[in-house]
Amino acid sequence: MSGSADVDRVLHDLSSTDLVRLLRYVRDWNTRASSAVIAQRVLHAIVKFRPAVDIDRSFEDASTGEEGSSLHELVEGLIPYTERHLVRMERLVQESYVIDYVLREMDDGLAEDDGEHMDVDPVHYTQLPVGVDA
Repeated sequence: MSGSADVDRVLHDLSSTDLVRLLRYVRDWNTRASSAVIAQRVLHAIVKFRPAVDIDRSFEDASTGEEGSSLHELVEGLIPYTERHLVRMERLVQESYVIDYVLREMDDGLAEDDGEHMDVDPVHYTQLPVGVDA
């Protein structure tokens, strides 16, 4: 799930206390774009390895009265940032389509032959019309 068998094994075998601690780290990592991908990957692996009842029970076992001590509070903290990251990623995908389109159009324009050929002087890296010496 996570891309590493060792990490998957650790995530699968975490104690309740460690699972809650890791999920709190995931919540914090998810607040920054630079670490959000890692947070989402770890969260995905935890959700795949652990049933929801097990995760909820871990929060009940590890409740300490501190902020984010319930699963509900943790999820409420994850949702807004996850939505922002999703919107940002969708925007990047759309922008990549624009770049692909522009590059494709540029290639089509270069492939069309308008009758004028240009040679490149490898010494000076300048374009010279055919028949003109440097």
